[in-house]
Amino acid sequence: MTETIVHPVPAGSYASFPLFAAPVDADAALDRLRNAFTEETVGRGLPTKTGEPTIVITLHGVRILVALAGTPVPEQEASRNCHPAYWDDTTPVDTHVAHAVVSAEVVDRPEDSPIERTLAAHVTGSLVAASLVEAPEAVALYSASAATTLPTEVVSDIIRTAYSDPEDPQLPVDLWLSVWSWGNDVTGTTLATFGMPTFGHADLMLEATPLPLAESTNLLLDIARYVVTTGAQLHPGDELGHAERRVQLVAAVSPSHGEPVLGVVL
Repeated sequence: MTETIVHPVPAGSYASFPLFAAPVDADAALDRLRNAFTEETVGRGLPTKTGEPTIVITLHGVRILVALAGTPVPEQEASRNCHPAYWDDTTPVDTHVAHAVVSAEVVDRPEDSPIERTLAAHVTGSLVAASLVEAPEAVALYSASAATTLPTEVVSDIIRTAYSDPEDPQLPVDLWLSVWSWGNDVTGTTLATFGMPTFGHADLMLEATPLPLAESTNLLLDIARYVVTTGAQLHPGDELGHAERRVQLVAAVSPSHGEPVLGVVL
């Protein structure tokens, strides 16, 4: 196996899908966003090609487009990505009847820093999405790139925690990444991250871990948060950790991703 990992280029954009149990009134959504931000930054946009109403928010050099759709996310995609750590009963997602598409593109940031543009799009896009899922009819927030659907209360908690200290705000990375596990008593449990290529990094995998599931999940998330927050690029042969636990990174192929990832060896 080759001992090199080719890291992708950061996406430079953001997308997520708030899900609703009832159709969303465009005027009510506009009022909610104007109250959350300011009337100067929030306005009506042109309808989509299929006629859905849109809202445009310009915030910190980022243009966020909200398109309201009176239909569920197609093919039960949001339901398939309900993370079992957060959902005992996926009925609210299975039966949602409407959704919004929140997409963010940078319009006023340096062209030579794709990761800065990507983080700016994600921060502002996430704030808009989090505002929408505070609506009474909201049930969840689905992120395709992170392969996860989160309940509304989890989204609110992540945002609240990230911005609890106005003097030292943090990135709400847990909205942008997920860790999934698979395996059995014979092969052991394997875990992998989803969403890191969006930020210019290979995903991580911990194979046949002897650690408890929660501890393994936190280990991968800690590495992922560090990488996304600092921009550090990891490569096979790198070591991370502290005196109590150090891990080594190796080139690996994830059966779930179907492409090279960084294996974490305890």
